[in-house]
Amino acid sequence: MRKAGKKVSLILAFVLTLGMSAGLFSACGNRADAEGVLNIYIHNAGYGTDFVEPLGKIFKEKTGIEVKMSAVADNADLFTQLESGVSKADLLFSSNSVDYYTYIQKTIGGQTYPCLLEDLTDIYKANVPGEDVTLEEKMYDEYLAHNATVKDGETKYYSVPWISGLNGILINGETWNDAWKEPRTTNELLELCDTIKAAGQMPFIYCLENSYWGTAITPAWAAQYMGEDEVALFNEGKDIQGRQYVPEILNYQGFLEAIKVVGDLLDADKNYMHPYSMSLDFTSVQNVFLEGAEQDGNIVMMPNGDWLEREMSANYGKDECDIRFISLPVISSLGTKLGITEDELCSIIDYIDGKTTVEPNFASTKGLEKQEVLDAVTYARKLNPAYSYEHEAFIPVYAQDKEEAKQFLQFLASDEGIEAFVRESGGYTLPYDYDYLNSEATKNEFSAFQKSALEIIGKSRIFEFEMKDRIFAVGGVKIPGTNISTFYETYLSANKSTVDYKSAEDVFADDYNFVKNRWTLIKTNAGIA
Repeated sequence: MRKAGKKVSLILAFVLTLGMSAGLFSACGNRADAEGVLNIYIHNAGYGTDFVEPLGKIFKEKTGIEVKMSAVADNADLFTQLESGVSKADLLFSSNSVDYYTYIQKTIGGQTYPCLLEDLTDIYKANVPGEDVTLEEKMYDEYLAHNATVKDGETKYYSVPWISGLNGILINGETWNDAWKEPRTTNELLELCDTIKAAGQMPFIYCLENSYWGTAITPAWAAQYMGEDEVALFNEGKDIQGRQYVPEILNYQGFLEAIKVVGDLLDADKNYMHPYSMSLDFTSVQNVFLEGAEQDGNIVMMPNGDWLEREMSANYGKDECDIRFISLPVISSLGTKLGITEDELCSIIDYIDGKTTVEPNFASTKGLEKQEVLDAVTYARKLNPAYSYEHEAFIPVYAQDKEEAKQFLQFLASDEGIEAFVRESGGYTLPYDYDYLNSEATKNEFSAFQKSALEIIGKSRIFEFEMKDRIFAVGGVKIPGTNISTFYETYLSANKSTVDYKSAEDVFADDYNFVKNRWTLIKTNAGIA
């Protein structure tokens, strides 16, 4: 991926008590905490944890610093320990946003900390070991922007991403018909679903508890519609008119348009989604998708992430399953917003993708300049969702071996560390400038599935709403549609004749009213006058 530009902040909406993790804390007391031993705690979020130990051995050979790895099953435990002050970790690998901890002040052991995270700005500004480039310069711009925090007018960094990755729509090559065309727009995606149904197959399967419709794909579609300026306003906690900290920050049209698309896909009458989607756990759903079995309807697509292959490695060998990512289709309502037809939108996408070389001829009925339309569609086409932004490594401000932890993060940013990471993680990557697919050290480490992800990452702007403002990070405001219930898919997919059903407009309005009715409390919690 080239240098270029999120975040669905998964906020800890309540403070976890010490009693909730008493078992884990007592176990921590048995862990080595000797000075000079770098203790790394990592949450297994689908990418595994076993790569840390071999990386630690390589790091020890270079520096003499011993590394001890502890896997943590529950991500919340990492933060419970951090807040309580009992964490023995020098470095934590989390799968949640840490923005909340850049705002709160905590007193631990009689000492008050204005921020619970160690300031890592110094290693961002320093050269990567053995290279004439800083960590800040080497990191992909999207990830750099995500990890940047502005305090008192100065840009600071408190976390480092520990993996790059991709979310989106996967296709099973075993059930895919080569006569079908990959959808360029959401209207074409819906048409493809009809084509798949007509062939006697099932278009999609997903898992309600981790659907990725509402938390990854919907936000990306919303951002495609909104455009860069509106995305920036939303991230600042402002509504479309520029008013900050009003409940109307939830009323951007792009979010409603995106929820409408999901509503069309989940429509019970259309039957595009396998019924297992509402009942099976995530691992079981993945298995059904990968099997592509006739008795399960020859399922063609699934919203998921690049961790799927690692999660299913116990059942399937690398390249045993023929799966790949497709570029996220552009939301068709963007064409209406720009005053162009669906056909014109598709021709512009073909031009952006390099499938045609002649700039398409069109005229906006909304009076927009041709370049304005091209820029808006280009921005939309380049957006592909990612959860990896939230896979953040950070150091507790009270950690014992902070300098050793910083050295480990700097090592991971070096070419040598990157190559070791790819090798030991089984083909995953870090968000730094490195020619993964052409390097002799890494090009043979990737499966066909991982290559499909890397190819999309290479031509995309990997996206999540940043949502770093305190109204999100501390106040707890989430992506529109997900404030009442993360699983709003339940309402959209219900039979229209039942009381459980809600339209996209219902979900959007109810979510806004839910937040509006709690706005005073939200602002108070966020520390906003």
